Amino acid sequence: VFPKALGHVDEAVTDLFDRLDKRVIPILTILAETFRLLSACQKVGEGRFIGCAQFLLAWFHSHF
Repeated sequence: VFPKALGHVDEAVTDLFDRLDKRVIPILTILAETFRLLSACQKVGEGRFIGCAQFLLAWFHSHF
């Protein structure tokens, strides 16, 4: 969802935040991205998990 290219915002990201404004909770997206990153770390063996701060912030705002 969040590409590594600096200065680039994926259309999926803008759609996500548009949905957040409409109170659509992106829990499944957050979980899928987390599991995908954890799986990639496990395949590499020495990878480290770097969570997505934007998703965490979006989840936090939707719950508190």
